[in-house]
Amino acid sequence: MWYEVPFITEGMSNADIEACPQSSHDQIMQQIIDDFQYAYEHLPEAAPGTTGRAHKVAAAAYLAKCYLNWAYGDGYEATTGYNHVDQAKIQKVIEYTEVVKNSPYGYLDTYGHIFLQDFANSKESIFAVQHSNRADDGTKYGRANWSNITELGECFQDPQWSAYGRFRC
Repeated sequence: MWYEVPFITEGMSNADIEACPQSSHDQIMQQIIDDFQYAYEHLPEAAPGTTGRAHKVAAAAYLAKCYLNWAYGDGYEATTGYNHVDQAKIQKVIEYTEVVKNSPYGYLDTYGHIFLQDFANSKESIFAVQHSNRADDGTKYGRANWSNITELGECFQDPQWSAYGRFRC
């Protein structure tokens, strides 16, 4: 869906942004990988009391996911699929998956428990944005959850700047 988009960085002027050509799928994927690699190298290990904070294992999980997506081609029918698998990228998938497998994270004993509130932030939750709609969290409507004041139902999530601020490194 989003393969050839303009590549815009924070250092570009308005004129540069307007003149910015589309970037290749490889350029975009490489930037995403570079960002997660930086996170992997600089974030701390997950520690007790840091639920919802980005950490090294979360970055490794996202690196594995990105490399897996990228390994099977560029998304175009003629250049995607089993005939276009990049084995070097598959090796990166294996490398970062091993980091996750050798961490404290893992599967719950019962698959259905992942959907229950009692198992929120369990060993299966490598990275989860924290939100609530409880009165005991010190806010009027809950954190990053506006479903209780909209007509859109309980699954509607409206990320807020306060949630953004909680995840800065």
